[in-house]
Amino acid sequence: MARQALLAPLVEEIIATAKSQQGDLSKRGSARRALDKAREQLPLADAADSSAQIHALLDKGELEQAVTLAVQLAEAFPGEESAAVACSVGETARQAKQVEVAVLCFTSAVLSSPPCDRACWQLCNLSVERRDATLAPVWLEYIARFLGSQGADADAISVYRQLLNLAPRRSDVRELLRISSLTGTLPD
Repeated sequence: MARQALLAPLVEEIIATAKSQQGDLSKRGSARRALDKAREQLPLADAADSSAQIHALLDKGELEQAVTLAVQLAEAFPGEESAAVACSVGETARQAKQVEVAVLCFTSAVLSSPPCDRACWQLCNLSVERRDATLAPVWLEYIARFLGSQGADADAISVYRQLLNLAPRRSDVRELLRISSLTGTLPD
């Protein structure tokens, strides 16, 4: 299928953006502290033990330590389970209005199990909520392209409309939406 072939380059773009965003975060505040602590700690011995420990820390309200371990877990044991833990910690951080560490957790999830659509959605929503003129259009486009590659044209078209609202000068998106309005589907 032609759409599925578009997924591999999209995943590479998502990984590059997540790395860049995480690199930017590594220079600032609480995200920098969490990354530094994750790199200073002894290597994790077991993913399951670490996951249980992270959830216990969250239950006790020790968010900073949970973030540190989640980042370390995502790096030490890449995969869907580690990404899910990082997303859970990121969602808790987001609810606590700790946006930098939430973004750190979501980018760690993306890098642990690319593309990690749960983390991509969270990064997209955060960037739109924060009215980040640079990252919001990027993440919206990734989500739209990802949905399109999965055959979810109606959802992708809706996301492309959001993208056009944020970036009205995007003639490529405008043309894609024009064609889609005629056919009801995304062009191949």
